[in-house]
Amino acid sequence: MGGFSVLTLKRLVRPLCLAGLMGFFSMLVACSDGPNSWSFSKGQVQAPSDAKLSYYAAARFADQVAFGPNAALIADIQRKGYSAWIDEQFALPASQIDPSPKINQLIDAPANDARPWYEAQFPHHAIGAQDQLRMRVAWSLSQFLVISDGKVFPIAALEWANMLQRLAFSNYAQILEAVATSPAMGWYLDNAWNRPKSEQCTWCAPNENFAREFMQLFSIGVIKLNQDGSAKKDSAGRPIETYQQRDVADLARVLTGWTWTKDKPYAGKNAWTDWGKPMVASEYRHEHDWGEKTVMGVRFAAGQTATQDLAQAVAMLMAHDNIAPFIALRMIQHLVMSNPSAAYVGRVAAAFKNNGQGQRGDMKAVVRAVLLDEEARRGDNPQASARGDGKLREPFQFQMALWRGLSCKRLPTDVAGNANLAGSQRPFSPETVFSFYAPTDTASGTSILAPEQRLVHEEEFKGRLGIHLNWSPIMRPEENASQLSMSDASCDVEGLLSAYRRSANAFADYLAPRFFRGAIPATLRLELSKIHEHLRQQTWMHEFDQATSLLSYALIGPSFGVIR
Repeated sequence: MGGFSVLTLKRLVRPLCLAGLMGFFSMLVACSDGPNSWSFSKGQVQAPSDAKLSYYAAARFADQVAFGPNAALIADIQRKGYSAWIDEQFALPASQIDPSPKINQLIDAPANDARPWYEAQFPHHAIGAQDQLRMRVAWSLSQFLVISDGKVFPIAALEWANMLQRLAFSNYAQILEAVATSPAMGWYLDNAWNRPKSEQCTWCAPNENFAREFMQLFSIGVIKLNQDGSAKKDSAGRPIETYQQRDVADLARVLTGWTWTKDKPYAGKNAWTDWGKPMVASEYRHEHDWGEKTVMGVRFAAGQTATQDLAQAVAMLMAHDNIAPFIALRMIQHLVMSNPSAAYVGRVAAAFKNNGQGQRGDMKAVVRAVLLDEEARRGDNPQASARGDGKLREPFQFQMALWRGLSCKRLPTDVAGNANLAGSQRPFSPETVFSFYAPTDTASGTSILAPEQRLVHEEEFKGRLGIHLNWSPIMRPEENASQLSMSDASCDVEGLLSAYRRSANAFADYLAPRFFRGAIPATLRLELSKIHEHLRQQTWMHEFDQATSLLSYALIGPSFGVIR
């Protein structure tokens, strides 16, 4: 994009940047329904006569259940309907990242020459995997069940991602147990070194890092909740705390005694465990606290093993009144909308408490309840959408939806398979255990929940203008590096260029079904026409850069940047 990006697009896009920040509250929604295949639209979406679901509704559902729509997914949803499509996704095997091509490099410190390759692996699956619903749920879980590759080895982060993939549709009790015994988590929040003081280790002391977050961030939170997610309050109107410091201290004692498995399938000085296998209870008795403990009024009898104590801790958290609304809010926010009604949270919490067969914590029931709720589906008819529905498209989802909308099969990379991800949200790289944002973050100056807004700022918008150029260079000077990368990822480069060459209207028609559910707003179509004319005059620019610059401009506004 060169000088044009800085001198022209920056000026042209500033109004859209501001609109994007405000679009969560005031975005205009396109009317009616959508076509049933990639096709052109002049601003109105027509309902297909031969499908139960409109194109618009299926594309909107795809935004909630995948990392962005593509033609095949939309057609599949239209053909099968929501419920049957969900059932088929539940039955698919979990896609898994294969670390073997770079295994020895991945066990070194986080800043190593394998990092660009490592950063491409989860995005490859987010773009190309068939088990898209599982991927989206695993990604959602990773946003509040947090580890960071700022501390753990890349191999540990990849195996953490694989674990969340495998367990995304299991019971939440299984997820909590797996989190507690994960070697990545054991390292990240220090539970692998959590030991009681003893004659054998007089310098030891229980480490409270994991115990605190096990309650605060992973299961029940710090304030007692009603089933609709609202805070319980005392007679003075103050929120009631869920637990006290003494509970954290005793839970840390409960969680002592876990260590790495002795399996060592890798080579190298840092290969001290198998990061794909859970930690095990230590064989040394003094590494676990065998005394009696009490956490939130629940007694842990003296003499229990580390395994028994952990099982009771998980059961205690699963039985707590908070856990159902706690998980309900987070799953709704990550899949459907940032600011759900109390009634919506309550209905999903009820599904967590009872899947219809008396089982508590069934994640399939939770996911189904989130996606099929009346509040989630009312926007399938744009005229029925309520003000405040939806969510900002967070940076990572923005990038993945871009590539999926262009029919890519994987993330575009350099010739070595390395990525240089743009944006303010690289997978498994939050700065703290509190993730990229908190579920209780609100839009500035309001009480409206809008967690993703924290990441959608001016620098993020500037990055979105040139997202197609943020890769490691391909050393083939006779070719356009970005075009070659996208072609190698099976993106529809020829379709994009062909539409750009024909006319601004043809280009808008190309984008409409891929990124705008069939109808591109008339005002945006007009803006694209003006910029298209200007770009065609920039003869010093490569034609591919012209086309992708226009694409960047089209996607930076609220029509795409807000998922309604």
